[in-house]
Amino acid sequence: MVSALKDLGCEVLPSHANFIAFSWPYGHCFKLCEDLRTKGILITPMGDLPLLPMKNIVRMTLQTPEENSLVLNILQELAASSTTQL
Repeated sequence: MVSALKDLGCEVLPSHANFIAFSWPYGHCFKLCEDLRTKGILITPMGDLPLLPMKNIVRMTLQTPEENSLVLNILQELAASSTTQL
């Protein structure tokens, strides 16, 4: 999941838990969360955290490989259809 997010142009924070935090360079993170919510996927917008070197952050809990693949496919579609890159 981490390498696939990096391939999309996202910065990913190191994690040793079942969640990852990453920047979303294709529009505001709150819009991403709303777009995913309409598809039944919930992730947490974190916005811009002053102590982190990146902006526009979301946090996502990792699930089963099948569920992660589904989310990744949707993220790839959203990135490909985006006209904005931050």
